[in-house]
Amino acid sequence: MPGPLEGIRVIELSVIHVGPPIGYILGDLGAEVIKVERPDGGDPFRSMGGFWFEAINRNKKSIALDLKQEEGRQAFYRLVDKSDVFVSNYPEALLDRLGAGYDILGGRNPRLVYASVGSYGPQGPEKGRRAFEALIQARSGFTANISGGPTDAPMLLEGGLFDQTTATVMVYGLLAALVSRERTGKGQKVEGSLLGSAIHFQHGAVNYALWHEVFPDMSLPEGEGSPLAPRLDRAEASNALYNWYKCSDGRWIMFCEPDPDRWWGEFCRAIGAPDLTDDPRYADAGARSANRQELYAKLDEIFAQKTLASWLKALQEAELSMAYSPVNSPAELAQDPQATANRYITEIEHPKRGKMKVAGIPLRFSGTPTSTMSAAPELGEHTDEVLSQIGGLSSEEIARLRSQGVMG
Repeated sequence: MPGPLEGIRVIELSVIHVGPPIGYILGDLGAEVIKVERPDGGDPFRSMGGFWFEAINRNKKSIALDLKQEEGRQAFYRLVDKSDVFVSNYPEALLDRLGAGYDILGGRNPRLVYASVGSYGPQGPEKGRRAFEALIQARSGFTANISGGPTDAPMLLEGGLFDQTTATVMVYGLLAALVSRERTGKGQKVEGSLLGSAIHFQHGAVNYALWHEVFPDMSLPEGEGSPLAPRLDRAEASNALYNWYKCSDGRWIMFCEPDPDRWWGEFCRAIGAPDLTDDPRYADAGARSANRQELYAKLDEIFAQKTLASWLKALQEAELSMAYSPVNSPAELAQDPQATANRYITEIEHPKRGKMKVAGIPLRFSGTPTSTMSAAPELGEHTDEVLSQIGGLSSEEIARLRSQGVMG
């Protein structure tokens, strides 16, 4: 059964990060995604990124085409004319030089939905400046948030968090534009940025700061949800059921219940400490907070008696219904029964590695289930296929363009 975007064709002119994930997400949903790369090496992530390239370029076809040459552009236009979506993270000035600006492509194909994603947004004094993930973490307030405040030593979270967030935001923008096109018959330009998406991702922290109306803000009041509160010291946490505990093997288990009085008795029985329930020093949340140092000493001693795996088994057997979780490493997700049951971690067939595990699709569709994923393509793997079947080029034309260095 076809995926929900079956029949949608996407032309991608993107490199490195932030742009390519837009294409792979659309491909996950069933769209045909054609990645246009330069013949002399293609996307730099092919040589620089290793697993990164594989992760963000699955479900695509690759064609190698030199858009600096007029004949390469003309072949490219023949694909654009028969496509629904164009995606790029190139600077607008470069797109214009390559003949791939919105005015040109939208003029050729008025139904085209054109996605342009940048660093700081399409307006403002820094609209053309370069930026990457780390700079956006700093600029958006995220670094100060996770570091404890703007004067604390900055921390950086690796893993392309806002690259992926921006791609996801762009996808929902593209889907909205495609719905609009079905109503009006007209495509449009959808512009997004790393900075805008990073602010969107942190809506709770940002809105907390805006609520207090102190601009610029270096000293927001502490409290639940404060984006500039010091990093949580577990020894000082006021809620014993919103904390984590170290097991005998050095691993951690996390409990997270904002209404601790409701769960205190069940928690104590599940960990084999029913006496804590009747102790007046821990009778309610206020008492537990006031006596938290001695309480945490007791709880630390209890959790240090078993390994993480033993605790998870014990809590499951006790049918503890409150919210808790192991503190996993990313690698452990490959064996996490919940992640695998929902295919959040799944397998693909890789032409060189055979079966390999990959991050899956975070959605399920009852009527249009997503199809099997394919590995990232080799550079120019689908050039002949795409240009002949979609672009309508003859074998003689393809051979001539290849001899002229227009395609790889």
